[in-house]
Amino acid sequence: VWQNSDTLWTDQIAKHPENAEGYKNLGGYLVEKGKYDINPNEKSDYERALMNFNIAIPLKQDDPKMYSNRGNIYGLKQKFDSALADYSNSLRFDPNNFEAYLNRGITLSLMKRYDSAIADFDKAIKLSPESADKIIYTRAYTNLNAGKFKEAMADYDLMIKQNPTKPDLYFMRGYASFKMGDYDGSLINNSKAIELKPDYKEAFFNRSQTYSSLQKFKEALDDAMKARSLGYNIDSTYYNSLLIKGR
Repeated sequence: VWQNSDTLWTDQIAKHPENAEGYKNLGGYLVEKGKYDINPNEKSDYERALMNFNIAIPLKQDDPKMYSNRGNIYGLKQKFDSALADYSNSLRFDPNNFEAYLNRGITLSLMKRYDSAIADFDKAIKLSPESADKIIYTRAYTNLNAGKFKEAMADYDLMIKQNPTKPDLYFMRGYASFKMGDYDGSLINNSKAIELKPDYKEAFFNRSQTYSSLQKFKEALDDAMKARSLGYNIDSTYYNSLLIKGR
């Protein structure tokens, strides 16, 4: 009697070891189980899934889902070259899979290949406009890491139109403004983030730094003290300099 999908597909593998479907389906089940396992220290599901995909893929080399699933496991294991190869193979057999573009883009971003990552995010958005919010958020962060602050600002502008009460978007737009030397814009955005989330310690600290850049040291000290009271770990050299300048 099959108690669950694990025993079902294990049984199928035993009966038909030459058939890729059993390995594929058991691997897919184990990937999903691993995502929601109540035991966070349990890693055997992903290891078993990887083993099954490694058997299945040579038996059925044109299945995009198996490459994509194995790529996800390699990504979790931080084997980014292997993940990249699998996502590329998945797209070779299914060039319209936006999730494979998204995941390959994330992998490329982690590898600091930012231009290629952004190109994949753009492709994913075209293939799945309904998923644009999630993809644009990831693209914006990649643009920040790439030092493309104008492009990041444009992404945050798009997201704020759709989510005008989300404080993180104003906080990140404030950071981009600061990096561009637009201190007034940084103050406006961090202040909006604080308005929406009064205990936003990171926004208080970033606004402190912005005030300091404007040589408004009293305001910078006030925000630094507030950030510290909320639990933000402020560099002692910066804080002590404000104690002198902001009194």
